[in-house]
Order: sequence, then structure tokens, then C-alpha cells
Amino acid sequence: MTKEQFEFLYKDVCDWLKFIETKITVLLTFETGLFYFVLKEFVSSRKNCLYYLGIFGTVISLAFLIYTLIPRINKSNTNPFYFMNWADKNFNPTNKIDISKCYENQIRDLAIVAKRKSDMMTKSIVIFILSIIVTIISIL
Repeated sequence: MTKEQFEFLYKDVCDWLKFIETKITVLLTFETGLFYFVLKEFVSSRKNCLYYLGIFGTVISLAFLIYTLIPRINKSNTNPFYFMNWADKNFNPTNKIDISKCYENQIRDLAIVAKRKSDMMTKSIVIFILSIIVTIISIL
């Protein structure tokens, strides 16, 4: 691949990661608001096991979303494209770096992060929907 193709692919992967993180933030806001609405509107004196199971599931779903937004930093590589390496005062990239290899490694790392965030978001959505349904059923 040419340098221009790597640059395009790198930008595309970064844009996808930004898009997924934006969706997670919006979903976190939406889930929190809907959870509050359901708890406030469907207050019942008979709180059974299903009710608490629904609340527990919703809290787990929200925890998944918050977990995906927390950055996990791995400074084990010396890739100059990795932004945290530049924060290290002792970091000095050598003149003999292979730009193509650096792009390839960074694109792969970002794609893995985007996939993990997307998978965690999907799990959170499924758990949240089931939890809200269980909470509403328990109140009826």
C-alpha cells in the first residue's frame, strides 16, 4: 500500500472510532434518562424479584457503557503514531522508522479498540432492553 492509502485508511478508522464513541455517549445519556423515567413513572408498592432484576440489569448495562468510555493506555510499543508515546519525555523516535509499518500497527490497534467498543455497546443495548422489559412486566 502507498503512504496515501495508509493515511486514508488511518483517517477512516479514526473516524469510525469517534463515531462509535459518540454513539456510546448518546446511548449512555438516553439509557440513563429512560431508566429514570421508567423508575419514576412506574412506581409500585409491589416490588418483586423481577423488579430488582430489571434494575440490576440496567445498572450493569450502564456500567458497560461507562467502562467503554474509560481509556485504557498501553505504552508497550514505540510507535510514533501512538499519541501517549509523545507524552513521555524520554521518547525519541529513531530516524529509521518504517512509516508503512507504523501506520499498519496503529490502524490495527484502532480497529481492535473500535470493535471492542462496538461489541460492548451491543451487549449493553441487549441487556438494557431486556432489563426495561423485565422492570415494566414486574410492575404490571
